[in-house]
Amino acid sequence: MTVNPKLQFLIDNFFVSFNHQNIFCQVADINGKLVFLNDYFEKQNSIISKKNALGKSIREFILEQNYSYYEGYPEELDRIYQEVHTTRQKITFFAYAKDRNGNEYIRLANVFPLISADQELIGSYTLSWFANPFNFLINFLNDFPNCGEDKKWLINIPKLTQREHQIIFLLAHKFSQYEIADFLNISRATVQKTINESLMDKFNIYDNDSQKLIEASIKLNLHLYFPPSLLGERLLILNNDESIIRQIANKINNKS
Repeated sequence: MTVNPKLQFLIDNFFVSFNHQNIFCQVADINGKLVFLNDYFEKQNSIISKKNALGKSIREFILEQNYSYYEGYPEELDRIYQEVHTTRQKITFFAYAKDRNGNEYIRLANVFPLISADQELIGSYTLSWFANPFNFLINFLNDFPNCGEDKKWLINIPKLTQREHQIIFLLAHKFSQYEIADFLNISRATVQKTINESLMDKFNIYDNDSQKLIEASIKLNLHLYFPPSLLGERLLILNNDESIIRQIANKINNKS
């Protein structure tokens, strides 16, 4: 395929530096055709062949990945790239995804416009991650039970259900029980029962002191492990003006 010389120059002199990095990097031309993928795609076995992916549209490329998305995701992604081209501004978004084994992930992506020195728009590039750090820690414990002294705190992480993970995460981010119930579309009684009968027991707290529960979860860094199930089957464009957690909560509940 023929690539704009200005774009090829950037690939040869800048984007090749993303090889050997633990991040997905893809470059598309002004027509949305892929012209570069770094080697992390092949390392993660996310496409059949990097060579075969070049020249395809981003929509076609999505169908070859090991991650599956919800219906309507390709159309939303098309709109994001169109907006990046129109506004010449970066867009950051979260998207819900699953791998072929049914494991849940969040895709965090930054889409940037590519503008040449003479101000010509020549394409875009995307840097993205697929993450479920909480599941990573659980798998780490299962695979390496005799971890070093610096990781002894990992052993204290209790095994949580999806609902427990959601609630403890939101509690740690200062959501009230009423807000959690509203956010998860469940009754406050369910939230209370999960906290008082399940989480308190798993964290060995016997006086029903929710503040102790929050402190224990933060001590174990559970407030850092965003549950993909909180995002649900949707894509959210983020801004930099407020907490990501509150921003997601507001958008999911149509409050902004």
